[in-house]
Amino acid sequence: MKVVTKLSLGFGIVLSMLFAVLAFGLVSMSQIQARFDEVVGVNNAEAKLAHTLSLSVSDRMIALRNIALLTDTAAVEAEKARVREQAQTYAQAYDALGARFKENPDTSTNERSVYERLRASDTAAAPVIEKAISLAEAREQQAAVRVLTDELRPVQRDWMKATHDMVALQDEQNDIANRDADAAYARAKAIMIALGVAAVLSGIVAALVITRGLTRALGGEPGEAMALAARIAQGNLREPVAIEGRHPGSLMVSLETMRAHLNTIVLGIQSSSVAIAEAAGEIAQGTVDLSKRTESQAASLEETAASMEELASTVAKNADNAAGGTHAATRACGDATQGGETVSDVVATMRGIAQASSHMADIIGVIEGIAFQTNILALNAAVEAARAGDQGRGFAVVAGEVRALAQRSAVAAKEIKTLIDDSTARVSNGSALVEQAGGTIDGLVASVNRVTAIMSEVAAASGEQRMGIDQVNVAVAQMDEVTQQNAALVEEASAAAQSLAEQAEALREAVAVFEVERM
Repeated sequence: MKVVTKLSLGFGIVLSMLFAVLAFGLVSMSQIQARFDEVVGVNNAEAKLAHTLSLSVSDRMIALRNIALLTDTAAVEAEKARVREQAQTYAQAYDALGARFKENPDTSTNERSVYERLRASDTAAAPVIEKAISLAEAREQQAAVRVLTDELRPVQRDWMKATHDMVALQDEQNDIANRDADAAYARAKAIMIALGVAAVLSGIVAALVITRGLTRALGGEPGEAMALAARIAQGNLREPVAIEGRHPGSLMVSLETMRAHLNTIVLGIQSSSVAIAEAAGEIAQGTVDLSKRTESQAASLEETAASMEELASTVAKNADNAAGGTHAATRACGDATQGGETVSDVVATMRGIAQASSHMADIIGVIEGIAFQTNILALNAAVEAARAGDQGRGFAVVAGEVRALAQRSAVAAKEIKTLIDDSTARVSNGSALVEQAGGTIDGLVASVNRVTAIMSEVAAASGEQRMGIDQVNVAVAQMDEVTQQNAALVEEASAAAQSLAEQAEALREAVAVFEVERM
């Protein structure tokens, strides 16, 4: 049940009881007032009229006696006027009493009976009174006395008894009304006391129940809960609260549970913020190192690109020379064929062969130089490809092929040089071996054919080298572009790492306000 409901119910019960006491008191007071008004306004008025009737009868009887005894005319007239006046008073009181009896539904049968007796006595006494007055006016006092004694006295006795009975009845009604009022007051007092006691007891019970419920719900004093909440609000999570003996669902237990959970969370955040700050610092340092290595790699790629341009130029020259050598070998083959057919031109042909051999020696020297430079460039390219890692793998394969071709070119050049030396030696001994010219020329033709084939291979290898170098150039350009992109990404990563470090420091400062309980 909610606290508002409990308080509303408790105060509602107390207020309802108080309202009941107030309402009953007002009703009881109204009833007592009604009874009092009845006593004052009805019973007392009726009693007063009854006394008026009794006094009127007594005064008339006294006046009649005086009329019968007095002889002075003036005194008799005064007493006669008194009789008339009391008769009128009696009549007014009688009529007023009768009107009240008609208006009052609570008029008893006895009252109505006595009222009829009064009317009958008045009716019976009226002619006797007039008779006595007439005798007194006629100066017949003795006769008037006898009338009063013999005729009016019995009527007077009943009449006076009726007036006395009426007075007694009205007094009794007043007594009854007073007793009823006293009883109503006592009853109202008892009930109001009972309701008051019940209201007090209900208030005490409600207060105890509400206090116990609130204490159980709070788990302690409100000030204790406020102090704990204030410490938590200030970031003080180090001071635990003993929850033994408190209700599991109370506010104090919930606050202590919240404090413990917040303590665990803040500890985790503090540890994480420190770890994040350290990791961010390491990332920032790593990005700085990576940026330096990326710049170094970009510079190396630029050098590699320049070297590859030089290698491409050299290979192009090598291809041109190889094409010239092939053409020269073809001509030499034709000349050798013609020399075999025309023995007479052996000397001239040998000289031409000697010159061609000298020229071929120069070409072979160039080829050996190209092969040596190509081998060096291939080695450099392989080293750069190894530095490039996965992106330089294709370039490393091309560099290996170029190196293999360079080695093959060197081997071929050595073989050609050997052949040229042999050819030169034979030309020197040509005169002595003219008789063997045919066979020598046949051998020369075969050698020239081999030279032609080798030169074709050299030309083909040079073309392949050129294509491979072009591919290497493309790969280097791509690697340079990727390196530039990596440099930009490294700068962004460095900025992000710096921002992460700043945010981690801000987080650490934010949670530093909490004073936690170390586990």
